[in-house]
Amino acid sequence: MTKNVISSPAAPAAIGPYSQAIRTGDTLWMSGQIPLDPASMQIVEGGIEAQAQRVFANMRAVLAAAGGTFDDVVKLSILLVDLGDFAKVNEIMAAEFKEPYPARSTYQVAALPRGSRIEVEAVPGLDPAAFDAMARQAVHHVKSMIGVSAEVAVMVPGSLPRSQGKAARVRDLRQELREAGVKPGSGTPPDTA
Repeated sequence: MTKNVISSPAAPAAIGPYSQAIRTGDTLWMSGQIPLDPASMQIVEGGIEAQAQRVFANMRAVLAAAGGTFDDVVKLSILLVDLGDFAKVNEIMAAEFKEPYPARSTYQVAALPRGSRIEVEAVPGLDPAAFDAMARQAVHHVKSMIGVSAEVAVMVPGSLPRSQGKAARVRDLRQELREAGVKPGSGTPPDTA
């Protein structure tokens, strides 16, 4: 099983030995988000409303980095220090998600990291086409950095038969990078090494 690390600078960096999210196949396993401001790495002030809004903003950033949205979330786990906050969190969640809502579990816990009042983790199921689109964007970005024209850099969506599978698509994208002169694993554009 291949595990791909997903991260976003628009969400707080991990504060321990874990990743913001891991993608295996078409499933994204998101670590719990607490209401850390990504810039200051401090818990936001303003009570449960501000904390819940920050948590969902952090989750949105990680989802976007994986090519997903809240529409892709199939399961949420919400941890609250006080179940008295449940109604307000429900209200904020209803503004973030649309029907059909994801399955959800909510638990009251004794404490959360850094004095947070809420933590939310999610499991989205992602469309394989999102993976393909992200890979094409990465190829385009790398090629534009090394001076390859946009006309050459863009792959025609759907140009690879679905029967080839992800491994073949990744192999073809790697071949395109090699043809553009990118040295594998070097991170260095051609003619500058």
